[in-house]
Amino acid sequence: MTHPHATASLEAVVEARFDRHPFENGLTRANAEQVLRHYLAMSISFPFLQAGAIADTFQYLVDAQGDIDAEAEATAVVGAFLVWDEFGGHACLMQEGMPGLPNILRTSAFHANLLRRDLHTIFGREITPEFGEPTASYLRALRVGLSNADPLRRVAHMAAFEKHANQMINALWNGLESGMGCKKESLAYFQTHVGGDDPAEAYHVMMTERLLSNTVCAAEAPGFLKWFEDAYALNWEWCENLTFLSPERGQ
Repeated sequence: MTHPHATASLEAVVEARFDRHPFENGLTRANAEQVLRHYLAMSISFPFLQAGAIADTFQYLVDAQGDIDAEAEATAVVGAFLVWDEFGGHACLMQEGMPGLPNILRTSAFHANLLRRDLHTIFGREITPEFGEPTASYLRALRVGLSNADPLRRVAHMAAFEKHANQMINALWNGLESGMGCKKESLAYFQTHVGGDDPAEAYHVMMTERLLSNTVCAAEAPGFLKWFEDAYALNWEWCENLTFLSPERGQ
């Protein structure tokens, strides 16, 4: 039996501890470039980490029990879609249909490359990613979470990443408008994820929450919510740490 109030419980966790995102008030003209260099590194990394996590889970299960299981299939199909979407494949198929599939080789449509162009618009020059601390440690921990051998912990990390992404991207988008004077509609990365009348990020959240409802039974829910909270904190605290970076040293 799945937990009947799982989604509402996730909302309660976020509202109780993570109601105000660090980017809401922590993004300034002084630190924006450093924050966004690290953010770009995360955007570049995520689809590769998620793809690697699918492979890690597969290898663990084959070594441990000689076969995969339904939970691995469920996290793999959701993870594979997220990778496909981040690499621009979903948008290509929606806009151009099956005949447009060869155009997935236009890697300019990668979401990270949309972000690169937005950053050029904001700063008037190319902005390079920063993979140093605190981002390096964060990405290692994220990879471990997304490939956790325990399916509940794995789902907790996937759900937390997507739910936090929705909050984070909205906060960053609004912060760029209020703090940097950017026109929101001119920023393609943000428009793709959280803009318009039918934002994509909301569907990512729905998909990972459906994954949750298919894997978490009532007896397991209290433990799952603690794992979800810890996973959400991993993402949230990385953002908070970025706002503390000094413009001079950048890490």
